[in-house]
Amino acid sequence: MRTLDLVGTRKWFFLFSGTLVVASLVLLAIPPTLRPGIEFTAGTTTLVRFERDVSQAALRTAYADLGHPEARIQSTGDREYLIRNSVLSVPDNALIEVYPTPTPDDCPTAELGTVLL
Repeated sequence: MRTLDLVGTRKWFFLFSGTLVVASLVLLAIPPTLRPGIEFTAGTTTLVRFERDVSQAALRTAYADLGHPEARIQSTGDREYLIRNSVLSVPDNALIEVYPTPTPDDCPTAELGTVLL
């Protein structure tokens, strides 16, 4: 049976591991870099369910008209969308006027502010 001398070749393993770490750090620094999710930035996440069919394009247009073209809108099911955008202020709640008002149970919302405790 042949033995493998891991202790004797540890310098090569350290060199290989160090090369991988340095290469990984360089690749993380090259654009496009990793963007922090809403968990690490301020913003609002809303799950919206509609009684009638509403297209993703119509939601995107409504958010753009309200000054939030950066909103990320994902379909999560039949007539259901997950919307992530910057923190909504009181005037931005005009979406409620555009679309029928859901009940609180139908529309869970999570809001993360810029102040960390």
